[in-house]
Formats: sequence, C-alpha cells, structure tokens
Amino acid sequence: MQGMDIRYRSIMRPGRMACLIAAALLAPLLMTATAVLAAPSATQGLPPPGSAQVAIDFSHAGYGAGAAVPRVAAPTLLVRPGGGDDTALLQAALDAAARLPRRADGFRGVVELAPARFHVGGQLRMTAEGVVLRGSGIGRTVLVATGRGRRALIVAGGDRNPATGAAATVVDEVVPAGALTVTVSGSAGLQPGDRVVLTRPSTKAWIRDLGMDALPGTFAALRYHWPAGSRDLVWDRTISAIDTDSGRVTLDAPITTALEARYGAALLAKVTASEPLRQIGIEGLTIDSEYERANPRDEEHAWDGIVLDHVEDAWVRKVGGRHLVGSLVRIGQRARRITVEHVNNGEPVGEPGGYRRRSFLVEGQQVLVQHCAADAGINDFAIGFLAAGPNVFRNCRATHALGASGSYESWASGVLYEDVRIEGAGLRLAFDAQRAQGGGWTAANAVVWNSRAAEIVASGPASAPNLIVRSPEPLFATQLARRRGPAVAARVLAGTDEPAGQARGVSRTPFTITQDAAATTATPPAVQALSIRNGRFVVRDSAGERTLWGGAVNDAWWLGQASPANALDAGMSITRFVPGRSGPGLTEDLAELATRVAAQGT
Repeated sequence: MQGMDIRYRSIMRPGRMACLIAAALLAPLLMTATAVLAAPSATQGLPPPGSAQVAIDFSHAGYGAGAAVPRVAAPTLLVRPGGGDDTALLQAALDAAARLPRRADGFRGVVELAPARFHVGGQLRMTAEGVVLRGSGIGRTVLVATGRGRRALIVAGGDRNPATGAAATVVDEVVPAGALTVTVSGSAGLQPGDRVVLTRPSTKAWIRDLGMDALPGTFAALRYHWPAGSRDLVWDRTISAIDTDSGRVTLDAPITTALEARYGAALLAKVTASEPLRQIGIEGLTIDSEYERANPRDEEHAWDGIVLDHVEDAWVRKVGGRHLVGSLVRIGQRARRITVEHVNNGEPVGEPGGYRRRSFLVEGQQVLVQHCAADAGINDFAIGFLAAGPNVFRNCRATHALGASGSYESWASGVLYEDVRIEGAGLRLAFDAQRAQGGGWTAANAVVWNSRAAEIVASGPASAPNLIVRSPEPLFATQLARRRGPAVAARVLAGTDEPAGQARGVSRTPFTITQDAAATTATPPAVQALSIRNGRFVVRDSAGERTLWGGAVNDAWWLGQASPANALDAGMSITRFVPGRSGPGLTEDLAELATRVAAQGT
C-alpha cells in the first residue's frame, strides 16, 4: 500500500512513571506509555513482514467469517400485540418457531412482529438455532421494556461454555500473532471439521515481563496486579486441515496473540459437548426502555438491549435503541462470527460513568460492527476483557461522546478500528489504570486505521504493539476481497440496508398465545416466613418455628473485581451488581446462591 503514515510505539514495561501513577490510584493515565496521533509520521510503508498487526487477517470477522448476512425467507409466525404485557406472547412465539424443523439452509422460522408497540415486562430468550426475530422496521416495531429491573431485554444463545476432552499441547517455540497453524504433541482423534478450544495461559513469567506484578499502592496486589491464570486467552475455532504425521493443525481463523513456549504451553482441546448455537438473527425493530421520568439518571430499568453469547453465525441489523443504561448490543466472550450493522443507539438514561453507556460492547471473537452510530455515550465502541478477536469496528460514528471509545479492561487482542469517528472524545488502546481495576495493558496487536477522534492513543508492550495508520487504501476491504473475492466483499461491505418487513412468497401464520401449549404459568415456589428475633434468624413453616444456625461469609465489597478469576476475592453478596456478568463474586444468581449457602450451612 502506498502513501501510508504509520505511528507506532511500544514499551516492554509500564516504567517508573506508571508506578508513581498507580501509587496514586486513579490519577491521570501515564503519558510515557502512549503513542498519540498528532501530525502524520514521516515513516513510510508497513512494518516488517511477520509483524503482528500486518499478519492478522481481520476479514475473518463477521457472520460466516466474512459472508453477507442472509435475508431469511422461512415459515413465519406473525405476531400482534396482545393489549397488555406481551412477554409471554412473544416468548411463546419464539418457542413455537424453535420447534419447527430445520431446513436445508439451517433456519427453522421467523417470528415477525407487526408494526406496533409491544410491552415487555420480563426478558425474551432465544435459545434455539435457526430462529429469526424480525420487526417491521426501526420506529415501526418497538419493544418497550416496562417496569423495573436491571436486565437485558433480549438474550440470544446458549448458557454454558463448550465442554472439551483431553487437551493436546502446542509444541512450537513461537506461534506468531496472525498464524493459522499450530503443532500439537498428539493429534490422534482430531480431524477436519472438529470444533476446538485453544487456550493461551497467563503465567507468572508472562505477567512479570509485562510489568503487571510490580505496581505499588494501597491494596495494589488485589486492585492492579494480574494473578497467574487470570488472563488466559481463549479462542474458539474449527479445524480446517490436519497433518497427523507432523501434528500440524490448521485453524479456520487466526490467533491474535503470539503463543510462546517460554511463557507456558498453550493447549488445544476438542469440543465434546455444549457447542454454540448457530444462525440466530434479530432485525428491523427498536428497543426502548421505560424509566422514572422524574429521575433522568434512573438506573432501575432495562440495562442492555440485546446480549449474544455462546452463539455462532448470528446477527443484529437495522435495530434502534433508546433510554438504555448500558449497551444496545453486547457480545459475550464465547460468541463468534457475529455481524452488527446499521444499528443506532441514543438518549441513554443512567449515570454518566462506570460501566454505563457503552452502546456497542464486544467481548467475543470474529465480530464485525459496521455502519453503526451512537450518541451521548461514554465508550460507544468498546472492546472488552480478554476479547480474543479478531474483531472489527468499521465505518461507525459516535456523536456528543462523553468519554473515549476503545479498550478499557485487560488484553483485548487483535481489534481493528477502521474509519471510526468519535466526536467530542478520544479513541484509546493503551495502558489504563483508570477506567477499570486491574486494567493495565488493555489492548494487544490492535490497529487504528483511518479513524478520527479528539485524541487517538495506541500503546502496547513490545511483544504486542498497537498501530495508528493513515492510508489512501482500506484495510478490511482489501483483506476481505483478497480472501473471499471482490463480489462477496462488496456485499459484506455494503451491509444490509434494505427495509425489514415481509418477505415475498413466504406463508404467514397469525400467532396467538392460545396456540402454544407450552405457555403455562409456572408453579410458584414454596415460601417460608423469615424474621429476626433477638438477633437470630427464625423461620416459620408448616412444622412450626425454628432458629437457623450456620457460619458466616464476609462480603468485602470494596475489593470487588470484574475479572471472573478474581471475583471470589470479594466473597458473596446479594446486592453486588456487575453489568453483564453473573456468578459467584459477580452479580449473584440468587437461586444458585441460596442453594450454595444452604449446602455449606452458612
């Protein structure tokens, strides 16, 4: 590529200034560990062949690893509002579509929503493959999150990580970022088409060399240090080819951080159960949330619009969002090959700080966010904790931004920001101790390409530097055309800007909840009256009154961490809220917590 300006800076350790700033806790970010885009650099040409940034092929991001999102014409259930709370009606329609047989193209059916307002007092779950939820267009079909409760309105995908068999050890001394092949110690039982999980360990030696174990300050070891095993990077992949004689395994998408034997052997394991769901679509609607009008910073209402996790080859397109606290679209760590396009979010309601107002939050792998817009956000195009990549934000705009977009927790690996515009704030891929506890190095092997912001900062350690590039040529489009061909690339790059609504030649069946035998009222759980008498918990049930005895568990809420590996350091809590993350030490699942403490006698 000709005429490029490249700015690139890396640092092996945060340095003395980083230590001083960490000692001051949430003081301004260190400036010696950043590369700030100001005037174009005189450096010409790409970095040397084999460097991480050039080697990573970002065109693997998106639906089908670089395919256009399909326009699904399948058996359709037409749903109209029921006149009250439509949660049960909509869920019954999704469940009915899930029971339809899968067709040759992998899809079962479409739940089509009439142009109207649907009131949802609960949550909608899409837990079957091959189902599409389609409205009649942004502003025409509106899902209104009613009532109270910090929830996601739509949750799509599975509910557990893949189960794996015995792991093979990667024996290469170095596998560079961007590589598609690894050599394993034993390839018996592996074959093309197998789903696998590749795990890069976060060993004490690696953490030491990054300087993420040497930051002083009050409670530094808990707030800023990375414990060994807390930053393991996980890629979900499929085997494309294998040479059983040599043990060489070719994956269907590149890795984004180098595997180095000196930092501990990576492991490759075959998936044996709980594979991700496939082919789920959400399109053509607006998500709105009720809130307390007297409180413009009310947060006791819908937090997120759409959450996808444990799903592959899914999409969100032609969707609008209003009055949410957190994200309109959030992609979890075990979601893969996702396209989000022609989606816009605005008018957020909630405090302007913390884990709020992140319109598009990507924590997953091979995610493409393009032609999207956001207003009045803090981190509108956010790349999250250990996002394994490669991920792409392309042709996106943030207006009236209250804070910088970019990485904010630890080690988001292999992300491209191309033609992204942030008006009113910056774009940061840097060493960061301010936006998240234990953030440290937040981005690795990242590229900022032809983007604009009030400030662009890209810094990384020497082993995984980040780049800022100005070029007359696009990066994602060039890579995609080279790998998939110009015709496919043109369809992917344009996205789907056609109006949602009725597909021609498709039969429609009006749907009512009475048609669905599964829509039954759940039996309420048994309730026992609990009181505190003379400092003791006393329960009354059919057998009479009895005192509850047991141990106690401390809740050190002030030591809380959003990293799942460190979450239990803070103990249990029935009131802790970590947006988008549930489990022990995070947002507690109260039913599971009750079962756990009862079994422990606490």
